[in-house]
Amino acid sequence: MATITTPPVPPMAAAAPAPRRDGPGEWRAGWRVALRLARRDVGRHVGRSLLIVVMVAVPVLLLVGGNIIFSSQDLTSAERIPYVMGQTQAQATYSGGPIVPAQVDQWSGYFGSMGPTREATATPIPGWGADLAAHAKALGGLVGGTAIPITDSAGFTTIGRKQIDLKVRGIDAATFSAQSQGIVRLLSGHWPTVKTEVVVTNVGVYHGLPSSGSVAVSDQSGTVTTYTIVGVGEGWSATYNLAAVDLITLPAADSQETGIAAYLIDRPTPVTWDEVKRLATYGLQVTSRQVILNPPSREELALPDGVQSMADQAMFGQAIASAIMAIGLLLETTLLVGPAFAVSAARQRRTLALAASNGATTAQLRRTVLAQALVLGALAALVGAVVGVIGAWAVIAWSTANRPDTVFGPFDVPVLPVSIIVGCAIISAVIAAMIPARGLGRLDIVGVMRGQNVSPRALVRTPIAGIVLAALGAVGVFWAVAYTAQEPSWIDQVVPLVAMVGAILLVAGTLLMVPMVLVLAAQVARPAPVAVRMAMRDAARQRGRATSTVAAILGGTALLSAILVVAASDSAYREKSYVPQLPMGQARLIPTT
Repeated sequence: MATITTPPVPPMAAAAPAPRRDGPGEWRAGWRVALRLARRDVGRHVGRSLLIVVMVAVPVLLLVGGNIIFSSQDLTSAERIPYVMGQTQAQATYSGGPIVPAQVDQWSGYFGSMGPTREATATPIPGWGADLAAHAKALGGLVGGTAIPITDSAGFTTIGRKQIDLKVRGIDAATFSAQSQGIVRLLSGHWPTVKTEVVVTNVGVYHGLPSSGSVAVSDQSGTVTTYTIVGVGEGWSATYNLAAVDLITLPAADSQETGIAAYLIDRPTPVTWDEVKRLATYGLQVTSRQVILNPPSREELALPDGVQSMADQAMFGQAIASAIMAIGLLLETTLLVGPAFAVSAARQRRTLALAASNGATTAQLRRTVLAQALVLGALAALVGAVVGVIGAWAVIAWSTANRPDTVFGPFDVPVLPVSIIVGCAIISAVIAAMIPARGLGRLDIVGVMRGQNVSPRALVRTPIAGIVLAALGAVGVFWAVAYTAQEPSWIDQVVPLVAMVGAILLVAGTLLMVPMVLVLAAQVARPAPVAVRMAMRDAARQRGRATSTVAAILGGTALLSAILVVAASDSAYREKSYVPQLPMGQARLIPTT
């Protein structure tokens, strides 16, 4: 007799665990795998990767090279010391009577408490005479050292039919050769020993002066002096801005002929800050080597709270300018590189769909796209920075060899601005890849595997967010343009950033409204010809790819429009503010004798 047995009932399958976020270890491991795959994909698709690298690297190298050239031309106070005072301890200028405020120097002075008012009468300098020799002797006795007079003046000469404006430096380099090193330098010949001898600089030769023979120079009073050229050298003037001079002569003996006179203070001991303040009571504006290299504290400068020195303001201004340029780089690069990442993500949709069908999470799919952007962005930023540094060095070397009238200091790579630019370039590449990466959250696996590639249904909140962001950006831009300050304040430093952030919000909001505009345009284009109707329908179906293309065109158009508007506005302002000196067609002649 057979018995019927029932098979054992298998246990019920446990419910699938709810999706959870990756832990720290899984997050690091996921990014490590994504970066390794991205590095492999970059080497596999060289052409596409090279295009992205070029689009990111070109703006980076231009901004990095421009910052280096600007920083190399913008000398710090310490870098100006050889051009201002040579190898001496200080340089002093005499104001002619009133007390002057003590300053660290004329470039990095300070605002706030400026000491005694200019109306106060200065203490007379004992033995101050009528010519430079008497002035130097009296000043040497006052400071306990040797006072070496130096002068700056202007003139012109005529070579053939060409009139050449000249900058003339007066210094007795033959007597004080060691002290004048840095202010002037002899290349050939000898220094002037009499008033009718002159050394022509390489800048003067570049401007058209002869390197030997004689030259007739007319000064500002109309007096013509014929100089014998006894050598060729280099010379610089740092009265206001650092500039190369054309001629080097002896200083004029008469104070009425000197133009701008200063005195180098040569002595074994440095000129301290207390002595700078003491000499200010004599009407002497003193720039001291010791004070520049070891500046006094805020308490010694008597700076009120919230007041910055000119050096601090210049550093802050350069940081603000670098931040603005970096934000502009971020905006422009994001718009330009977006289509490349959109196309890259579209080509990988089947691979990503296969990964998703095998259990890959949305976060892992997004990491795959973002890792490629991170690798390419870092590579492009580093390549652009290196090429920018090399290019800036080449430009400076070429200018030094072929344009001696261009003055450069030591080769200076500003670390903070370059770091900001490189960081923003990397961020811009990642942001450009975020839009196609976020679209992977709604990836239609079945549709992609069947070859159907259609953008998901547009969300209503997207154009609403675009309208809000565009409105906020427009308000910020118009406020920054219309802002007029009654008196200097911290708001003046914020206005450029508000304008740039407002421009970013305006562009971002506009791009968020592009999908809605594409859908509406496709509906409106139904009566259009077949080619136009098919193009508009395809753009509406592939909104992600079309939006990236619109962003690239928008970025180039916005940049070019901004440059042209600024240039046209500047020309219109100059035309409006121009005041003619004479009626049209007439000229004015001023005789020199």
